Amino acid sequence: MYFLSSDGKYHYDASKIADAHAWCQKQVESALAANQDVVVANTFVRLWEMKAYKALAKRYQAELEIIVCRGCYPNIHGVSDDVIASMQKRWQD
Repeated sequence: MYFLSSDGKYHYDASKIADAHAWCQKQVESALAANQDVVVANTFVRLWEMKAYKALAKRYQAELEIIVCRGCYPNIHGVSDDVIASMQKRWQD
């Protein structure tokens, strides 16, 4: 994963988010090109945030399944409650 250090710890850096998304999309494309199954776990708060992945699935004729988690789940990255509340306000179905 992009924000994992060599010791396996998660270190989020907002200034590198565009690079992280580009990296993830490149990883997904490489896997799809190799005919591998892919799971992308991300927040995808806005519908446009899935656009690149939908296009990749279409390009490689991969089955696309979107799973929306509804409910309360643990926050494994230490994101503050304020940030989560802000993301919830921007949520698009």
